[in-house]
Amino acid sequence: MSRLARKVERSGEGDEHTKTGRGGEFDFAAFKDAFESKDLERWAPFYAGWIEYRHVSQPRAPNQMVGKQRIADFLAWVCSADFGNTVADEVIGAERIAFIVDRAFPDGKRVFGHVIASIEDGKFTRQADVEARDE
Repeated sequence: MSRLARKVERSGEGDEHTKTGRGGEFDFAAFKDAFESKDLERWAPFYAGWIEYRHVSQPRAPNQMVGKQRIADFLAWVCSADFGNTVADEVIGAERIAFIVDRAFPDGKRVFGHVIASIEDGKFTRQADVEARDE
C-alpha cells in the first residue's frame, strides 16, 4: 500500500486523530493537549532521541536544534513563556504531520506558525516550523 493510500484512523473524539505509521502509533489528541497546555512532562516524550528541529522566526536566522535534550530545553522555555498556544488544521499522514500554531500574547499580539514534521515509531524525528509575527 502506498503512503498516500494508508488509512488514517480516527480516535472517535471530534477531529482528534490517532494515526498508525512506520513502526508505531502517533496520538495526535494527546500531543495537541500537551502542546496547548504547555505540559513539558507530556509534551517532550513526543520527540525521538535523534530529533532535528528547525525553527524559523523572522527576522532572525533559523534556529537549528539537534537532539532530544536540546529540544527539551527549547520546550521548557516555551512552557515558561507568557503566551497561549492553539493547534488547528492538522493534516495527518502515515509518516508526516502538518498543523497550524496560533500563539496569543497578553498584549494582544499574535504569532502564527506552520509546522511540518516527520514521524517514526510514534515520535517526531524531524520538525520544521516557520512563524509570522504581528509588528
